[in-house]
Amino acid sequence: MMATFLIRIISFFSLCHLALGNTETYQFHVPKDFPELSPSYVPKLPYINARNTTFRTITTHLQPEAKTFVELTGLKKNENYMVKICWTGIDPISLKSIRHQFIPHGTVFKGTLSTQTRAVILIETRADSYPILQDKVKVDVSLAVIKLGIPVDMYSILFYLACVLICAISFIRAIDPFQLLEVRKQNKSD
Repeated sequence: MMATFLIRIISFFSLCHLALGNTETYQFHVPKDFPELSPSYVPKLPYINARNTTFRTITTHLQPEAKTFVELTGLKKNENYMVKICWTGIDPISLKSIRHQFIPHGTVFKGTLSTQTRAVILIETRADSYPILQDKVKVDVSLAVIKLGIPVDMYSILFYLACVLICAISFIRAIDPFQLLEVRKQNKSD
């Protein structure tokens, strides 16, 4: 019974190496004097709307050896955020830099003009292949609020780990594993 369980666990972890992927993160703070966008504002760039949520993900495409911009709307004042960019390990690109920029109102940016102050994430990529990759690469861009120094999308994982730990401790206290081993040794010797 236990041997079968261990074989299943080892098989699972031996298959995990096949799931290759890349993730980069960036954290930033929205100042307390940042003006809120009008609810009727619609960005012309790809965007993530954080209004009424603490976590949001979009899928977009990045051009290798280029800069890509993702606009962030619905940001709350005096709040910390984490941007996470994920792409498959099959695509030979890496990120040169990720940074944020606040675009003042009335400023032309990437061919767009707005009467609103905007927040934008700049993603610079580099192709790691020869010849240089020409196809666009599909990426997931996530925006999460950071509370207590932890992104809110990680809370469910922490809760799960705490539950597993509590169950394991309860199991070990209820059933002494050393006593079970002694009983098993006695059964084998009989």
